[in-house]
Amino acid sequence: MSIENGSKVSALDVYKLGPLIEKAVEEDAIKWQEARKQRKTSTEITLKTVWGVDLTANINISPSIASNCLRWVGYENLDSEYTPAPRSFKSEMELMMGSAAHFSLLRKLSGLGSFEQDVKSKEGISGRTDFIFQNPKTQEWQVLDLKFLSNFGFRNIKREGISKELKNTKNVYVPTPEHRLQLLLYMRALRGEGKNVTCGNVFYINRDTAETKEALVLWDSKAEYEVKEFLAKIKEAVKKIQNKELPEPTVQSDYICGKFCPFFLLRLWTKICSRTNQKGIKKETSLGLQKSQRTSFFATGKTGKGRDKPAWFISPKPIKISKA
Repeated sequence: MSIENGSKVSALDVYKLGPLIEKAVEEDAIKWQEARKQRKTSTEITLKTVWGVDLTANINISPSIASNCLRWVGYENLDSEYTPAPRSFKSEMELMMGSAAHFSLLRKLSGLGSFEQDVKSKEGISGRTDFIFQNPKTQEWQVLDLKFLSNFGFRNIKREGISKELKNTKNVYVPTPEHRLQLLLYMRALRGEGKNVTCGNVFYINRDTAETKEALVLWDSKAEYEVKEFLAKIKEAVKKIQNKELPEPTVQSDYICGKFCPFFLLRLWTKICSRTNQKGIKKETSLGLQKSQRTSFFATGKTGKGRDKPAWFISPKPIKISKA
């Protein structure tokens, strides 16, 4: 037993592989992010060289991101100015486990319909559906989206507020607003391709217990109105992005901003609050935090009071991060 920096270190610590695994996962995530950006740049250069097509002017609007927040879409499209914050080991492992189960389940459905089909609308919305299926009873098309949730997220999927059309349908639940909107955008794009899509299904799976819940999203006059209103917001967001400006946020959610948006996390890391109105593009520089400090900062965020919540949401004001 030896003493290092005031703490006891066992001679057997050298056999621990946990730190090696964590380091490998974190570094692979960074490499994947860099490779993704390089592939995009390489494709843009190739198409411009061969056909003179400039893809850098294209605004990509993914339903899965747009349904969470249009400012996030701005970050993605202005990627020469903004870089996502590094994910923690825990969040990377959650993503890996969810992706593996997601793909495995879709493979089991592959003979019953089409999975991972690309869709694109005239408004520039482009994405990939999990699964589309033609109901043999109605001959109408349905879109399925799989969502793997934590115990906490799963418990919050309830019947409370269910529409009158679905009130008498047993074992169906209300989807989150962002999941409903994501499906509506897919349905709108597929209807534009000539498919008679009348229903979307969000299938929720508890990552911890394998319990399931299902939510139905009907294509009706209310759905059409919601999509029309959101497309107007998309139009405004596209104008801002074309002017190299960030769109206004379309959500104010501690859960979405603090857990999912990697750019919001980066802004906290770089001592800039994302909820302030920003004029134009501003280069963001790191505070020189050591990687171990960054990993700790972006981890689960357990506070001294035991709350499993990011520390920056304990106070209504953004926390101040001092330089290392």
